[in-house]
Amino acid sequence: MTATCSEVAALLGEGTAGTASRIRSFVLVEHPGPWGWTTREDVFADLLGPARWAELRELWVEHDLRPLLVRRHGRQPAAAGPARVLVGSTAPADPWVETTDVDGLRSLDLEALAAGRPGHGTRHDGPLLLVCTNGAVDRCCAVRGRPLAAALSAAHPDHVLESTHLGGCRFAANLLVLPSGEMHGRLTPEQGLAVAAEALAGRPSPDLPGWRGRTTASSWAAVAEDAVRRRLPDAAPGSVTALGERLHDDVVDGEEGPEPAGCDVDVATPDGTWRVVVRARVVAPGATLCDEDDAVPYAVPVVAELAPA
Repeated sequence: MTATCSEVAALLGEGTAGTASRIRSFVLVEHPGPWGWTTREDVFADLLGPARWAELRELWVEHDLRPLLVRRHGRQPAAAGPARVLVGSTAPADPWVETTDVDGLRSLDLEALAAGRPGHGTRHDGPLLLVCTNGAVDRCCAVRGRPLAAALSAAHPDHVLESTHLGGCRFAANLLVLPSGEMHGRLTPEQGLAVAAEALAGRPSPDLPGWRGRTTASSWAAVAEDAVRRRLPDAAPGSVTALGERLHDDVVDGEEGPEPAGCDVDVATPDGTWRVVVRARVVAPGATLCDEDDAVPYAVPVVAELAPA
């Protein structure tokens, strides 16, 4: 049997830090399964109409407004009345989640949401824990994601939702905490429960296994923070923070064309600042999804230099 993309990534030793998907704002529509390859697109197009769906897709590409379908774990009957819709922002200053319904979605100010401005519904208290289980996009998400969703749902049923494609299938099982934007991958159910405990306590979780980064931060910052945190294992959670970045002038070939080949990152710690040089390492062409036909080269950020400033 052919190895899955998550098995290959683990065998190659690809780290999780610096791989979080870019999500500044989000719109989640509850939609009980099954989910096919195009179910998300079909549902949003039906709810919004062609023109508004095209507007949302443009904001997704240009401003990191992510549309997703979500559902509770297990077989759920179709909800009576309008479907619940959750919108929000992972902006670092004031992350938030609000609840509305399909009527609210149809009148939603998409540009305001993409900019992170609240006021679209009722404030939602407590974190949301999204687990990607979209097996139609990649079988790793189903095989690894569903056991994680089951364990989390049993422990925290009011906070856990299965989700369509979050990105980074080769790091399944993937967990996204909203509205903080903390993302973890390659999680076992036991590790996922530890991440959930920190999220419910309102604490950041970069010290826990499989941290991929924050959806509002760059991959350079996440890799640099992770490297310094490993050098300072006794530092308090949340006390190691990237301050500034200076991109290098040279480029490498990435998945979507040329991209910066490196970045200098200043990282603040309780004992002073560290200077981290992060470089992009191009991985030989390979599949980032199971059963993907077109293998492409892609760049992963790695630490080249690390020292107190």
